[in-house]
Amino acid sequence: DTWDTRRTLVFGIFGFGFQGGIQYGIVNHVFEPLFPGRAPARVAAKILGMNLLSDPFAFLPTFYLVKEGLQREELSWRMASSAMDKYRDNIIVDCCNSWMIWFPGHIITYGLMPPAFRLPWMSLVSFGYVCLLSVTRGKLEEREESRATVRRYRSSGLVVDSASTD
Repeated sequence: DTWDTRRTLVFGIFGFGFQGGIQYGIVNHVFEPLFPGRAPARVAAKILGMNLLSDPFAFLPTFYLVKEGLQREELSWRMASSAMDKYRDNIIVDCCNSWMIWFPGHIITYGLMPPAFRLPWMSLVSFGYVCLLSVTRGKLEEREESRATVRRYRSSGLVVDSASTD
């Protein structure tokens, strides 16, 4: 097999942007202030918040948007709609895979790790999780000609390209 530079770009942009930036904010500026400390109920609230709110409503949709945007080489409502359609098709399996890793992972994150080591720990676990995500959802699809058929119309000497949606 050859090195898939687009796939590398998807996971690089996603990892740096979401996991390096947005997730930092969610962990340190949302869940920790809402549920400070290590009392069992607060740890459980952070674990549930990450797994039932952050991952299904922010992490995974962002992944699908980045992947679809790079695959199509466009940013548009049509691209976003297509990305969310794919996510809807895969949500059960994707969430189960996430929870398989992150419920136990966040028990350690919030129950055992000192705050200074949480993000390095999450980065280590994320590396394994993103490998799983790459195996299950990383392959970029070939462009389907039936979905993005380009038709050329000649009118007054001009060539106008328009994409049809089948």
